Amino acid sequence: REYLKEAGGPVEVSKLSEDLSYIPEQKIKFALSTNGDFVWNAIGVYFLEGCVHFSNSELEWISQFIEGGIEDRDFVAGNELVDAVYVHFPDIKEMYQQITPVGMRNVIGYKLKDRFSFNGNIISKYGEELSMAEVYAKYCQKHSRFTLDELNVLKQELGATIYFDEIYANSLRINQNEFVSLDLAQFDVKATDEAIGRFCTGQYISLQEVRDFGTFPYAGYPWNEYLLEHFVANYSQQFKLLHIGYSANVCAGAIVKQASSFKDFNELLIDILANGNVELDEESALEYLRQQGYIARRRYSDIGRIVTEAKVVRSKKG
Repeated sequence: REYLKEAGGPVEVSKLSEDLSYIPEQKIKFALSTNGDFVWNAIGVYFLEGCVHFSNSELEWISQFIEGGIEDRDFVAGNELVDAVYVHFPDIKEMYQQITPVGMRNVIGYKLKDRFSFNGNIISKYGEELSMAEVYAKYCQKHSRFTLDELNVLKQELGATIYFDEIYANSLRINQNEFVSLDLAQFDVKATDEAIGRFCTGQYISLQEVRDFGTFPYAGYPWNEYLLEHFVANYSQQFKLLHIGYSANVCAGAIVKQASSFKDFNELLIDILANGNVELDEESALEYLRQQGYIARRRYSDIGRIVTEAKVVRSKKG
């Protein structure tokens, strides 16, 4: 603590370990990570919170900015806050050039820890710490209609990926760009399952195999692959969706009968490859799965194990 106070700014852990060689490096790292007044500035770089000074009026302005954001939408993004501070108090940015934006967010978090909850890049009411997933859920719940473009703006504000699992759980995707409130869903579940069953005569099909929606019942919105994906995932009584995950611009995955024996996506991919007309090497398998619409791109972390197991299954079939 005295060392960092003397340094007056960010110091690398390696430099700390070199100059304080009588303290084991692991103990230095432990102390830095478990004491809030040692502020994380970048990977392996810390500074003492007292090295950054705010006047009472500056802290009050920052607090009011946070309160306004929380009142408006339950949270403030840390990078949004730091940008506002730099615009309103350009001398702070000039004075603390060695402090990164993340470091500035973190030191503000320390100084206002008794007034607000700081969880990574999310600032919320004191005692009501919000995760990134909860922020996306609340966003959906507060908007009866929003677009993918608006989600991308929120993504930039938060400095994080879009949490599509939360989006799909708290809103209805009606096409590639539009989402609406869940209470606007008008699915005839039984009739829709019957329509899907006309395509899925075996245990499963790719989402991409359903292209003609002429026999699908009225759902409040025109049928398309995104509405189908959402229906199978959250509403169907006869089918389930197995996939890597939701994405912004591609629907990929499988419509699988709930009565089937497939427990997860990997088991399904093994069956697809074992029974498919494809060479069982990783590159060929990935291209086949992409072309068939089961994955969005030629990349899958478990493909090596899946190909190996598919070879075993195929060999047993003779």
